[in-house]
Amino acid sequence: MGGLHGARPAQPLAPQGQRGPAPRRHVRAGGNARGEILRCERPHLLAVTWRYGDLPDSQVELRLSAGSDEGTTLELEHFLLPDDGVVGVGIGWELPLSIALPLYLRGELPETPVGEWYEPGEEQQRLAGVAAGAWMSLAQAEGLPLPPLPPDWA
Repeated sequence: MGGLHGARPAQPLAPQGQRGPAPRRHVRAGGNARGEILRCERPHLLAVTWRYGDLPDSQVELRLSAGSDEGTTLELEHFLLPDDGVVGVGIGWELPLSIALPLYLRGELPETPVGEWYEPGEEQQRLAGVAAGAWMSLAQAEGLPLPPLPPDWA
């Protein structure tokens, strides 16, 4: 499962208020993905490379902006380099954003890997399958290449 659950930089990010690109730093996300920080414009933007299993490298941008009612809007854009296909770009963000992010924001996210405290229920598995099918259909309709699925997705 993709997502930023447990994502922590290996070293501190650029100091508060520093402008321009941050020094290259490595990140790991919940033990299932890794990457490098490409750009950090605190507190509004974080761009990283993203490697999940044996899938092609991709990039993820997280943007924060003022939302309605004094809230904050989180935008996540995950994209691959040309000709890499779309598997793993849209699929997999639903559960981390709907389960891990609210736990994190409430200060309740466990420090242990997600596999030790979370098991998706039947409804979550069904919804993940619907989302995966929709992404695959979109890719096929657009004529985009589909890389081989990881063994645990088959």
